[in-house]
Amino acid sequence: MKTFAQLTEQFTTTDKLDKLKHPFKIDADRVKQLRADYSAYEDIAFEEWQQHPFPKNSSNQTFNELKTLESFAQFRTEWEEEMIMYDKKTVQPFKDYCDNYGIDVDFEPIRKLKKQAHPIILTLKLHYNRPRPSVLAKELGLGMTFYPLKTAGTPSYPSGHAVEGRLVSLLVADQLPIEHRNNILKIGERIGHSRQIAGAHYP
Repeated sequence: MKTFAQLTEQFTTTDKLDKLKHPFKIDADRVKQLRADYSAYEDIAFEEWQQHPFPKNSSNQTFNELKTLESFAQFRTEWEEEMIMYDKKTVQPFKDYCDNYGIDVDFEPIRKLKKQAHPIILTLKLHYNRPRPSVLAKELGLGMTFYPLKTAGTPSYPSGHAVEGRLVSLLVADQLPIEHRNNILKIGERIGHSRQIAGAHYP
């Protein structure tokens, strides 16, 4: 049986953990991004997307997610080339695929739609302000390693790369013969999964 002091310490630690946020400051570039055009998505019921909280930092689910990310580290050498490309270029793998199969796709409208999703994604990130796995793992004293990505400075939820990967894959798949659809959707999934391999996002 735990003593009163032990219970008090447990509650204090849990409360502190659950209040942990991402140490993020909005600079001029982020303000510009928040104010950017998102007219293609202006009819989205945005408030509905603000009703899906992530598991508490102190929860067993979050701890298990961190342990899952820890196990993914073994695949980083195999995934390194993809992680680096997806980090800065989420459209490029789709273009490469189309070029390899001699399929002509106009990627300019797709890039515009991807860009217009940025202010929505960033607004949701700021709303939830979930700490990155690296921040939480450090607080929990876990000896996890993380791949040094160049685009992991914002809060962790939702994953912008996972959103972009899925969005672009659907837009591209709509323009391709049906036999290519699954391959294209798989590229979108790999973009999101690469962020987990790097330890940048929770499952």
